[in-house]
Amino acid sequence: MDDEKRKNVVLTLMKLGCMPNTKGFQYLREEIIMCLENRTNITNMTKLIYPEIARKYSTSEKAVERASRAAIHSGWSRRDKKLTKSIFGNTLQFETEIPSSTLFIAAVVEWIAT
Repeated sequence: MDDEKRKNVVLTLMKLGCMPNTKGFQYLREEIIMCLENRTNITNMTKLIYPEIARKYSTSEKAVERASRAAIHSGWSRRDKKLTKSIFGNTLQFETEIPSSTLFIAAVVEWIAT
């Protein structure tokens, strides 16, 4: 993946409220990059992505999923609401609704890829 797309992933995560000093941010960054490299990975989060990231960071699959979810939840109140509307469109019912990890990753991947 080229540096420009990698930088775009990082900036997007930060604008969505995720803090770069957390494990969850690192995991989300890796998850999004892996899905950008191969879009079919989006449907294989628990069977392919989480295990691969867990091996890379010497942790468990559950810890990867939990930290990713925590990064999304903790940053949601700080997010750029205009960007959120642009990325998620009408997939969220309410402005306060927090997306699942998979929806978050899939939406960010599609937004960056287009």
